[in-house]
Amino acid sequence: MLTMASGLAMAYPDTSPTGGYVPNAEVARRVAIEFLIPIYGNDEVRQEMPYSAILKGDVWIVRGTVKDLPSVVHFGHPLEIWISRSTGQVMRVEVEN
Repeated sequence: MLTMASGLAMAYPDTSPTGGYVPNAEVARRVAIEFLIPIYGNDEVRQEMPYSAILKGDVWIVRGTVKDLPSVVHFGHPLEIWISRSTGQVMRVEVEN
């Protein structure tokens, strides 16, 4: 990374973790759950447990499990969230069709 200080370019070493900020499936699932709760509510998010996490390139795709419960409001489609492994950025949130 380069920054400008008093007109001089200064290089800083890359300090991001070797495996990225979301290095494994367990961390991806935890990030997804915490991100989804404020959007869909604790009960709805917890009803889709367990969540699967698959790494495709640099993106974790985390998907809920639909159960045949009358209180699930997602019309039979699981929640899905895409998270960057290297930065931790949430890239996409959707109810899969």
